[in-house]
Amino acid sequence: MRNPGLRMLSAMNHVAPRSAIGRVVRYNGGPVAFAKKLGLAHQQACLWVKQGYAPPEHYLSMEDILPSTVSLRDLLLDLRRYRRARRTA
Repeated sequence: MRNPGLRMLSAMNHVAPRSAIGRVVRYNGGPVAFAKKLGLAHQQACLWVKQGYAPPEHYLSMEDILPSTVSLRDLLLDLRRYRRARRTA
């Protein structure tokens, strides 16, 4: 039986590099490790990466695990990019 964590990590290789949440999840060892640090299900982390943004109510809990190259502002820009794309679609 395949390890579901391996499938999640392989999905991470297809993340658009401009997504701040994708960079945060990758920096923290993938969706499973990232979700454990935040006390979430790994499926939630995968969904955020797939969508390209994380909900703002989780930003403060992520503050301590952000890489030095990603700020809370970058996470907000992900959300703004997502909302603009939805409006134009």
